[in-house]
Amino acid sequence: MTPLLPRAALCALAAALAAGACGDDNHPPSLGILLDQQVVVGDSLSLVVTAKDDDGDKLDFSAKGLPPGAQLTQRAPSEAVLSYSPVITDTQPGGTRYDVTIEASDGRGGVARQRFGLIVFPAFGVPSFELPSGVVLNLADTDDLELFVTVKDDDDTDVEIDLDEAPDGATLERRGAKSALLHWRPSDAQREVAVYRAILSAHDGAHAPVTHVLTIVLLHAEKQAGCAGTPPTVRHTVPADAALAAGGFPIEVEATDLDSVVQGVTVHWAVGDGTGAFQAALLSREAQGSPVWRGAVDVPAPAAGGEPVHYYLTATDNDDPTGTDCDQTSRTPKSGFFTAAVYPAGGADGVCADDGSEPDQDAASAPKVKPGTIAGRRLCGADT
Repeated sequence: MTPLLPRAALCALAAALAAGACGDDNHPPSLGILLDQQVVVGDSLSLVVTAKDDDGDKLDFSAKGLPPGAQLTQRAPSEAVLSYSPVITDTQPGGTRYDVTIEASDGRGGVARQRFGLIVFPAFGVPSFELPSGVVLNLADTDDLELFVTVKDDDDTDVEIDLDEAPDGATLERRGAKSALLHWRPSDAQREVAVYRAILSAHDGAHAPVTHVLTIVLLHAEKQAGCAGTPPTVRHTVPADAALAAGGFPIEVEATDLDSVVQGVTVHWAVGDGTGAFQAALLSREAQGSPVWRGAVDVPAPAAGGEPVHYYLTATDNDDPTGTDCDQTSRTPKSGFFTAAVYPAGGADGVCADDGSEPDQDAASAPKVKPGTIAGRRLCGADT
């Protein structure tokens, strides 16, 4: 028969076992309540998850059931953040629910769990261009416009992008589901005009096409890309209307250049409405080293009522002393032309050669022109 322990010994043993058991007790952590979350494609969700551990244990957070792209990041011993920016492929019409489980573990067997629903809804909106209203192409730096075109449309995976209107030679190349590359290299003739526009459209198949008007401004059109120096500066006062005398219609300009010398000035002109081919003639320098250049526009004998003469000037410098690639040419005016008028010698007094856009005496019959269009317009008598 096994002898029994004395009562005092049994009590001491029980107390020791109880003390040991209490010393090894682990209290599991607890998580804050997490309610169902909703997020729309195009928006972002940032959900703070907090937990508590009475033993002061460091907690490790984890998640199950998250949609693609969602991340749970621990930023403190008892805190984590769920970050999520859904895309259209994460959902479907009517929305998609993800059942998410968040866990916090103390590393000693204690785990807390919270379950909630994450519902992702599509965004039903029209496409929009992520473009400015205008761009500047500095032709002193580059010959080409290369503009990356992007369209924002969160509820579609693919958007059709078209170039509805653009300068000759411009192209639009598809580069992605919602992006394209607009490319344009202005020709020598196109460089003579300072402002152009392009119209792009985006169509998602569910809404009417959305258009975007892009203004393109050419800067330093007279310069070649990669060339130092500046183009000539030309100062000119339009002469008063005059009776045509021997030698033609006189032209005088002052042409200077900061970096070299002006080696030639040319006048380009046309008679009548200014829509025909322009003729050209070189002006002559007044004297060696002088900035003044003179010449005459040899127009045919004008009709009795006079003829408007439209003209512009070009000046070329010598910035490239060993060649011509970097010689700069300026055009004055930068776009359009100057207009004066000539009359037959001995004609009637008080005659005024009007422009070719008549009638323009009242708002109802006046032709429409773009803002800033003044080339070839003249005021005669009661013109308004």
